[in-house]
Amino acid sequence: MSGAADKANGKIIILSRIFKVSLNRKNNIKQQIIHKKIVEEDLNGLNKPVAFYHDVMIVDDDEFQLNAIIGLLAQAEQCNYIAATNGIIAVDVYKRRIQERGIQFSLILMDLRMPFKTGYEASKEIREFERSENLPRTLICGISSDKYEGIEEKCKENGMDNFIFKPVSIHSIRILFEEIKKKEKEQK
Repeated sequence: MSGAADKANGKIIILSRIFKVSLNRKNNIKQQIIHKKIVEEDLNGLNKPVAFYHDVMIVDDDEFQLNAIIGLLAQAEQCNYIAATNGIIAVDVYKRRIQERGIQFSLILMDLRMPFKTGYEASKEIREFERSENLPRTLICGISSDKYEGIEEKCKENGMDNFIFKPVSIHSIRILFEEIKKKEKEQK
């Protein structure tokens, strides 16, 4: 998903594509209204407080899960998001975003079992890239409906910071955003 920025009349206008949510007609309309935003920042009033938007990447090969998580993100926090459907795309998007824009994600929600490249493999590759580029660690949270012993340890061994069982809850998302805010305060 891409955006376009345009400077006109002392304003920065950012247009974002929406990710269609197809849970049901009522929620579909609600999600489109929530995500179809044009953010305008007045360049003449740069000293005004500006709302912070988290940048989140959601990686899951299940469209229903992607839609559900996007809905939760909209309820939990103001954020921009990018959805990827497998680990190969996730790693590519992560690297290109750093190389082209110099911006890291605040959070990556990574499904563990996906075709082509698992969440474990993608997380390892992201961590290797961060080390090679001397970047701070992005918060990576593994997500899965699998409930086997040792899953959380395996996530940590593969570079993830947290783990959440599916279905992901609004409470879990809020806890992750609190962790991000705490990390940001410590870095200041």
